[in-house]
Amino acid sequence: MRRLSFLLGLAVGFVLGSKSGSAPYEQIVSKLRSIAHQPEVHDTVEDAKVAARARATEAVVKVHEAIEDVGGRPAASVLSG
Repeated sequence: MRRLSFLLGLAVGFVLGSKSGSAPYEQIVSKLRSIAHQPEVHDTVEDAKVAARARATEAVVKVHEAIEDVGGRPAASVLSG
């Protein structure tokens, strides 16, 4: 993620500092689009989504367990609203 942010910032800086007009910008956008449409990128994004959902679920369970430990409502009632 840091690398992507850095590269995006670099690209924006290049375009804003460029005296060549919008041609370099269009090149960068075209390259980024071609990268984004690669199957490997889609697979990596999907893997990241699955991992994030799993971590979020684990975090929710731990929070509900912590609530029960301090005498709050039972986790089942917290989950159901």
